[in-house]
Parts: sequence; C-alpha cells; structure tokens
Amino acid sequence: QSQDFSDPLEQRDFTAAARAFQDLNYERAEREFGEFAQTWKDSAFKVEAVLRQAQARYHLTNYPGALSLLTAGLPQAGKLADQYQFWLGEVHFRVGNLDRAASTYALLCRDFTNSPHFLAAAHNEALARFRLGQHSNVVALLRAPGGSFQRAAKTSPTNNLVVSGTLLLGEALLATRDYAAAEQSVQAALNEAATLLPTDRPMPPVYNKVNPADAPVMTLGVTSASLPLTRVQDLVDTRIAQKLSQLPGVGLVAVGSRDPNRFFPGMGMLFLRMMGEALAAALARWVK
Repeated sequence: QSQDFSDPLEQRDFTAAARAFQDLNYERAEREFGEFAQTWKDSAFKVEAVLRQAQARYHLTNYPGALSLLTAGLPQAGKLADQYQFWLGEVHFRVGNLDRAASTYALLCRDFTNSPHFLAAAHNEALARFRLGQHSNVVALLRAPGGSFQRAAKTSPTNNLVVSGTLLLGEALLATRDYAAAEQSVQAALNEAATLLPTDRPMPPVYNKVNPADAPVMTLGVTSASLPLTRVQDLVDTRIAQKLSQLPGVGLVAVGSRDPNRFFPGMGMLFLRMMGEALAAALARWVK
C-alpha cells in the first residue's frame, strides 16, 4: 500500500502503530494511532487510524473513549462504516446498554449485507435481546429463513457463531416453552458442531430431555462375581439400559460413570443413605 501514502513518514507512522496493534500492545497502538490522526489529518488512512484507536481503547476497557471516537467518526467512515457500526455495537454490549447494542447490530445487518461482521452482528443482536428477556424476538431473529442469521449461516455453516446461535435459539425456545422445537434446535447444533470436535472422540455428542426437579423413580446397582467391571458396564449400556428405556412410561435411563475410581470403600452405605433420602423426598410429595 506504499503508493497510497503521500509521504514516506506517513507510511512509517501508520505502519508502526499497526504493528503495535498486531502485537497486542494496545497502549502504544492507541497512542500512536491518535498521533497519526492528528499529524496526518488529510491522510487516506485517517479513518482507519481512528477505527484502530477506538478498538485499542476497547481492548483497554476505555469504553467511553472508544464510544466517543466511533460516534464522531461514523459519518466520515465511508467504506469502513460497517466496522464502525459493529464496534459501536460491541461497546454498547460491553457496558450493558443491551437495547442500544441490539439496535446497532440490527442496523449493520440491514445496511451492510456484505460486511465481514454480518454473521457476528446477527448473532450478537439475538444474544443482546436474549439477555433483555425478549425470547420471542430471539426466536424470530434466529429461526426466520430469510433473516440475517439464517442467511449468514448458509454461507458459513461450520462457523462457531452458527453453532452458538443455534444453541441460543434452543434456549429461547425453552424459555417460551416450545420444548419440541428446542429439542430440534439442540440436535441441529450438535450436527453443526460435529466438524468442530476432535475426530478421535469415542462417540458422538448426545443429549437427553430431563426435568432437573425430578428425583429418580428407581436406582439399580449391577454387579458380577465373574465378569470384569468394564464388561458389566458394557452390558448395562448396550442391553439393560436400552431395554429399560423401551418400557412404557420410562422417560430417561441414566447410566453411571465409566470411571472405576468412582467406586470407593463405604460407597454402599452412602448409597443406602442417599436412597433413603430420595425415598423420603418422594413420600413427602405424596403424603400430607
């Protein structure tokens, strides 16, 4: 980009500030980009320098300073307007001004459909509205086929923000008590995350529908005098648990840990005490 600089000293100053930013030396980058903007007021790189200075302030948690630079610079941002818009949203989100953040992200998605921040803005708008408790709005934002999030997800299906957004959709659906749709969303997120997980994992990720307020109806212990523990665990997983889950009225069969260190001396007495407490809690729900 040397031909774009009107003066070698201009290029030197910008390059030094950019190098400090890349090295995560945000204090130096903030100072030098500020000096560049003051020294080279007619530079074609002044708009970018102000943006980088604002980003440096953001990373230094100087949110009011970043907000001031971005707000003042947005009208002159030109081709970098989408980046100014995105970082305005980030600042508002960081300081807890969630409604303003959501509106700012929404403007980016409306006005800058080709922005590299398009997916992040669509995701972050939904996240801000979720934290505001606007669960129905979140569902509409994330699920609409023609909406910003779904359009961006089609072009980058393995992006971690797509997985995060799909899980967020599941949480919003749970909050609206649409449990069947929430289950579908969680399954979709697991499918999307498959390419992001280690390839040598022993089994794919799974999920179960449970009510955390429910106590187990029955707890069974399985032992063998002739088979090793690993073989017993395998039989429980592949035969007993599957058969029990097929019985009418059974909602969930949970199998204990595969870790042999989970078993320890005195566990039998602890198990009996816990069974007694569970039975007492169950009786208390039915006996007045």
